[in-house]
Amino acid sequence: MFNPQNFFEFAKELKNVTSQYSEAKKRTIISRMYYASFLVIRDLLKSELQNTTVKPQFDALYTDTYIHGVVMEALQVSDIHTRNMLRNLRRKRNDADYRLKSKNWDREIEDVSRKTEELIVRRSSGLPAKFGQHLNTIQSIVEKWFTWKSKKYQ
Repeated sequence: MFNPQNFFEFAKELKNVTSQYSEAKKRTIISRMYYASFLVIRDLLKSELQNTTVKPQFDALYTDTYIHGVVMEALQVSDIHTRNMLRNLRRKRNDADYRLKSKNWDREIEDVSRKTEELIVRRSSGLPAKFGQHLNTIQSIVEKWFTWKSKKYQ
């Protein structure tokens, strides 16, 4: 099984690669760092929901676009600081992936690198306990998002 932290390690390696596509490389680094953080947190949430009644619903959302909302709302009730950091990384990822206007990507990479390191190395270790403290609320969040998804496909 793929380890999402490998996206982070790859992005750090990519910083040292010389390329004629410098801006594309820098945008890719930002994108992969966001996904490293998001996927680590998503999997921690999945582990906490393993023995709950909403496991099947979470599994149905696991690779759906709705999973971003589930993760963000779970963080909203469990760890607002982590949610804010992940939200900031997602904004930067959206800029890197969708906005063609150039910016100081070196500065963005440094900021994203710091935040990704904090999320993956320091903050993620405390998330299972925080998710566990709010499990009933998180289960309701999963049910809500699953209902929205189900209505979309009816």
